[in-house]
Amino acid sequence: MKKNPLAYCIGVDGCKDGWIAVYCPVLNFSNAKANHYKTLSQLKNNFAKDSIVIIDMPIGLEVHKPNRSCDIEARNFLGKRSSTIFSPPCRDALNSKSYDEAKIINLKKTGKSISKQSWFLSSKILETKNFIETQSVLDIKEGHPECSFAECAGAPILDSKKSLHGIIKRLDILHKLNFNPSKLVEELSKKTQVKIDDLFDAAILCWTASRYASGDSKTLPESSSTVTDCLIHI
Repeated sequence: MKKNPLAYCIGVDGCKDGWIAVYCPVLNFSNAKANHYKTLSQLKNNFAKDSIVIIDMPIGLEVHKPNRSCDIEARNFLGKRSSTIFSPPCRDALNSKSYDEAKIINLKKTGKSISKQSWFLSSKILETKNFIETQSVLDIKEGHPECSFAECAGAPILDSKKSLHGIIKRLDILHKLNFNPSKLVEELSKKTQVKIDDLFDAAILCWTASRYASGDSKTLPESSSTVTDCLIHI
């Protein structure tokens, strides 16, 4: 991280009615806070220049390939949890007006269709792309919560993040990192539609942002070979 004492490390995850952010000074997880934002553009008005953002949203889309190299690496990294990594639309399919149109464009450009999950996230992928291109305050990188939890735990968490066992295991990891999940929940308005797994995902991405700021983070893959390749930070 560039030397700005006011800069924060921020983990961001999409939720039903916007975005959830968990943030703190570098490695100061016990003092982490949480906030809900309707749009990503609100972030640049609430955090100092050079703050690090790790966001769970694809950054950098393919033009002709059906799969990004970072997604392939992430699936290999997660093993039995590889299904949590989805392939985003190619660039030309991102602005499609319907799922059927997106499937046709993606098939034509890459030789492969796209899932409904991928299509449903298109608006947030596009919002992320536009936000990155129109701001210079924050340093924004891509992350994936399941990869970060796996890196922190030493192995992928095989239980779904929505299951009771999965929630407990992720909660235990956050406690060991000195996060205070109960405090984070209390800071969120009851009017938001943030789910507990959204909050946990943002928190572990905050951990990754701190690792990035400290120079300790890793990437999937280890290096980017072309302009279109992305990097998932863990």
